[in-house]
Amino acid sequence: MLSNFLELTKAQGASLCDPVGFGKYKGKKVWEIPETYWQSFCTKNGFAYSALLEKINEARYHRDLLQSKPARRKIDPTDIREMLFPHQKEYVLRFGDLPYSNLWAAIGTGKTYSYLELVRHKVRVEDKALILCPKSVFTSWNKAILNYLGPKATYINLTGTTDEKLQRLSYDRYFYITNYETLLNERILAALINKGFSFIAADEAHKFFANTKTKTYKNAMALSANIENKNILTGTPRRSKDENLYGLITFLDRGQRFGASFYAFRKKYFTSDYMGFNYTFNESLRKEFWDKIKELSYIVTQDVLKLPELTEQILEIELSGEALAHYKAMKDDAMIEVNNYNRNKIVAAIAIAKITKLRQLCSGFVNDTEQKQTLVFNQDKIEALADFLEGIDEPVIITASYSQEIQLIGKLLKEKNYSYGEISGKIKDEARNKSIDLFSNNKLDVLIIQEDSGGVGIDGLQNHCSLMIRYSYGYSYDTDQQIIGRIQRSGQKQSMRMVRFKSTLPNGKETVEDAIIDTIKNKEEGFENLVKHLKG
Repeated sequence: MLSNFLELTKAQGASLCDPVGFGKYKGKKVWEIPETYWQSFCTKNGFAYSALLEKINEARYHRDLLQSKPARRKIDPTDIREMLFPHQKEYVLRFGDLPYSNLWAAIGTGKTYSYLELVRHKVRVEDKALILCPKSVFTSWNKAILNYLGPKATYINLTGTTDEKLQRLSYDRYFYITNYETLLNERILAALINKGFSFIAADEAHKFFANTKTKTYKNAMALSANIENKNILTGTPRRSKDENLYGLITFLDRGQRFGASFYAFRKKYFTSDYMGFNYTFNESLRKEFWDKIKELSYIVTQDVLKLPELTEQILEIELSGEALAHYKAMKDDAMIEVNNYNRNKIVAAIAIAKITKLRQLCSGFVNDTEQKQTLVFNQDKIEALADFLEGIDEPVIITASYSQEIQLIGKLLKEKNYSYGEISGKIKDEARNKSIDLFSNNKLDVLIIQEDSGGVGIDGLQNHCSLMIRYSYGYSYDTDQQIIGRIQRSGQKQSMRMVRFKSTLPNGKETVEDAIIDTIKNKEEGFENLVKHLKG
């Protein structure tokens, strides 16, 4: 077997299309053998998988020639559409002729059009493209494909039951759009693999590829193994840890840069603390790490848009009454678990649950999971929101984390005779899209957005609104940036204002919401560090 492998590594061109004789895969062609087999074989025998990967890609190229598929066009600089921003044109020119790339473009900088321009240059008649994205982004992709490529660029959303998705997949379209959760269905995964896609784009991939141990990631790797063109699109690639970038890179290059093992990668480039929880860079390899990422990544920050100024304001609201009493009692109890967070997984879970309740108490309620009810106390935040809205004479977006907060805000707006729409987990797509259209066309005073439901897939609000109230918020930096990006994006003409409501204890003492804001700021610094390395 080893001698056969050595012959393979010496082979050139079309000879790579001959059957190989490797154990149970005897008679298979090089690209038909699973990548997991190749990776394991190389590891056991001390060969560089990256070198073999080049041979596999060479074999695929000659396979296409043997099948008389027309060669892909080279990017023609004179054919790039003038409507694009300079950074979009530069991305297409730099990465258009390569089989894969990361497009890490800040919210509102036009990553969808950048990708569609790249596809427009490379696509052949027989090609099909798969878009992986959150379900909330389906409509945005539909509109972008239609607006940018025209009605001939047909698409279909894979929605419904398993059988309905399989039926939709059988239709003849250029673009097929599905969510990451679909990859967990083995029947659909097999059908996607057999479809023979030439392109795959993973939109907002940072949320799903940060952990390479998940079934979603493993199935995405299996799906993309034989897809020629792979692209990742996201505005926030770094999910608090630099080692999380491994999943994004390896999805594209199949371990060519960082190897097939995440643990070997982490051991090489990072050093753990004595508890084995937190990892910091091995400083001697920091430059090598970033240089490898730069080879296949293009990063765009919002400064390319030259947007009007965004002013951030914090409105402090002092807790009182029962909400204050419950907060003080729970805070003392929660700190015991917080201090032991990294030492015991069960204790950590208890700490997170109690911190969640502290967040809820900042908004005057708490979910009693034992009694399966919501306890509502004095509403300091709602009263502050009512006072704040009295002085507002412009459209406003109000965001919040919890469904109970959405209900309380909706009740207030009804009492005050404000017209409003809602985007939340309980709102169906049709009603959601109606609210967006009405608000974007100046027919609603307020749009309420639940943060986990409205952070992505919404465009056009910036044309009508420049004021956002953050009634509550989580500690996820990427979610925070996605929410702000609903108004801070291309098309915004007015100076913007974002107002965070922040609960405080008497005498100005801090609450959990101060810690959340600090956490977001710390993660922002981490992302800025990533930007520095990729742009430097």
